[in-house]
Amino acid sequence: MPWCRTSITCASARRKGDSSVGLVSALLGKALDIAPILCGHDGETFAAAKARGFETAVQRLFAYAERRIRQGLLAPYVCVSYAGDEALISQLPGFDRLASTARKHGVELLTCMMSVIGGANIGPGAVSLALIAEPHDFAAELSGKVA
Repeated sequence: MPWCRTSITCASARRKGDSSVGLVSALLGKALDIAPILCGHDGETFAAAKARGFETAVQRLFAYAERRIRQGLLAPYVCVSYAGDEALISQLPGFDRLASTARKHGVELLTCMMSVIGGANIGPGAVSLALIAEPHDFAAELSGKVA
């Protein structure tokens, strides 16, 4: 079944042995405040997009989810997990719009604290979003180049 799990992470993913972001890219990205948006699909993890700053990356991630909701999901659920206090999820930039879009389309928006292992692998403060959708070009979707 097609699915997408997308995460915003930082250089800590590289330290855990993940090869989706190279060491030089991770160090340079951290110095320039560039946040990679990683996508996990069919057991593979890859850098689907980059954004200047964590807040911009979160907004792009949530805008991606809004587009997928409007296009129709295979299951009416979107899950947002946060490697930190779950109460802070609703304060993330763009979350209100995502919640409104989900309500409008009958999609249940689930929120939770990320597991300890997940948070340790991708870093404190990371945001992860999961949804089930038809196959699509993640990089194009995350860049906003798809209608």
